[in-house]
Amino acid sequence: PLPAPRLALLLGGPSRSARFDRASLARLLDDLGRFAGWSVLVTASRRTPAWVVEALRDARPGAWVWGGAGPNPYPGLLGVAEAVMVTEDSVNMASEAAATGLPLFISGTGRVAPKLARFHAALRARGIARDARTGPAAWTYPPLLEAARVAALLLARFP
Repeated sequence: PLPAPRLALLLGGPSRSARFDRASLARLLDDLGRFAGWSVLVTASRRTPAWVVEALRDARPGAWVWGGAGPNPYPGLLGVAEAVMVTEDSVNMASEAAATGLPLFISGTGRVAPKLARFHAALRARGIARDARTGPAAWTYPPLLEAARVAALLLARFP
């Protein structure tokens, strides 16, 4: 029941390809601060450190934060949001958000592997994503529906 506009915040976490430390959290909170006046709906991945979720709760007291109990409401959040912010460490969440056609903001978490940097650069080049540090904006793009594209290629090759 949070008022519009609503921002779905999809949190990743540290991995071999990306770090997520206190400096990363500070950049995320700075990016989130640009969305003052927006309702924020937060879901975390299995990689998200608990201290990141707690820091977000403290920094954005009115935010709705999934606590990890029960099924992850991730698909529902994408369904009610007007925009999505994803941490830079996640290709999967960014890809799924790009399939919605919603404005997609990438929050830089710091040092990431070149393959992640290239992926996010490709999303920006296609007009799908923008850096979260630019703040709220509205734009449209054809949703990224790669599964359907790849399925059609496979069906064409295997009659």
